[in-house]
Amino acid sequence: DWSSDVCSSDLRRRKSVELLGNLRGKKLLDLGCGTGALVEPLLGSGVEYEGIDIAPTMVEMAQGHVRDLGAEATFNVRVGSGTSLPYADNHFDAIVAMGFLEYFDQPEKVIAEALRVAKPGARLVFTIPQKYCFDDCVVRLSAPVRQLARTLFGKAAEPVARTKYTPREFQHLFTAVGCRVVGERFYNMLLLPYPVTRIVPRVANAAASLGEEQPALRFFATGYIVACEKPQA
Repeated sequence: DWSSDVCSSDLRRRKSVELLGNLRGKKLLDLGCGTGALVEPLLGSGVEYEGIDIAPTMVEMAQGHVRDLGAEATFNVRVGSGTSLPYADNHFDAIVAMGFLEYFDQPEKVIAEALRVAKPGARLVFTIPQKYCFDDCVVRLSAPVRQLARTLFGKAAEPVARTKYTPREFQHLFTAVGCRVVGERFYNMLLLPYPVTRIVPRVANAAASLGEEQPALRFFATGYIVACEKPQA
């Protein structure tokens, strides 16, 4: 379901940028920046961008993307860990992490480190796969059948598991350390869930686009984004 994944990533990127707000003259840290998905959307925003990722190959691709766009003056990407950031305290005005926190067994460590390098009042925008959305429920209920099929037909193992949260659980990770929630977005309204996303992803994407801006359909959203502010003191 490659096209479904691309559609979801595009929506996540657009809505994360919306929640970041006006970045002109500000320093932004992109945690787990990957190949630099946010570089092009932020061109012309007046931001001073710093991207970091643990994977050297990803960083090389992101650096190449920055060079191709001629943005080296204000966009920098380096190799580094989200649990040990190579930056001073109170350095960034905003921090974003898309498709990142779900791969950590102890996300609290990542959040604590992000807060360390964030200025008081800084905006933090983090995304997560939504637990108990319609698609997630279908996948959970079909797990025994899929396991049997893999055993019988010798299919490859499932992808690396990602931790999912309900919006309330995810918000609590931030409010528990004093942050204030200032916004949220739901994205990728999969009205036609798995296995439709695998069999006919274009149809699933078309259906999702119809409900994307309908708040009442948040149960169908596979992704959730929260925007918080670091305490002023």
